[in-house]
Amino acid sequence: MLSIEKIRRIDPKSTKNLTDEEIEAIRKSFYEFGQLMFDDWHLQKFGPKSPVGSLTNKLDENTI
Repeated sequence: MLSIEKIRRIDPKSTKNLTDEEIEAIRKSFYEFGQLMFDDWHLQKFGPKSPVGSLTNKLDENTI
């Protein structure tokens, strides 16, 4: 996880007027967004994690 200090060094102009709490909130949002993107990619590549969901998807694909 990126520390607040590292984030301030990465973009000093944008972070100079932000409090540590605001930077923490932004960092949390970025990590949540990254997790959402990964979960979406994983779902597209490997299908649903639930065996029930994958059975339903297989049945839907074979239905005419």
